[in-house]
Amino acid sequence: MHSQAACPPPTPAMPTGSMKLLPRITRDNVREISERSRRGSDGLNEGSEAALVRVFFLMVGFGLDSWFGSSQIMVIVMSVLAAVGLFATFKMRYEQRMDQLDAERRAKLAGARTAETDVADDHDAETAR
Repeated sequence: MHSQAACPPPTPAMPTGSMKLLPRITRDNVREISERSRRGSDGLNEGSEAALVRVFFLMVGFGLDSWFGSSQIMVIVMSVLAAVGLFATFKMRYEQRMDQLDAERRAKLAGARTAETDVADDHDAETAR
């Protein structure tokens, strides 16, 4: 026989039929969810870009080798150039994203400190009365 465990009653944060793993979409968090999903596709975009750039540089290397009559020297040179260029591009994008996230974090911390200071000032003003 097979017994069913009792499910916990739904809470306001978890209405009937919703899953905890999926974000609940409200008017307030639509922009945040779309930003998160856009960032999730960056890896696929960067991977596709890396593959296409490498193939393009390989083909240019093959073309130059056949034009100059050399033996795979230009393929190697163009592959190294592609790898170095991709590394520099990805590193630059990573640093820009980290700077952006750091600025957002600092802005949130500054806002939280301002809110804490306001609450403390209000509390001090009420205590003084």
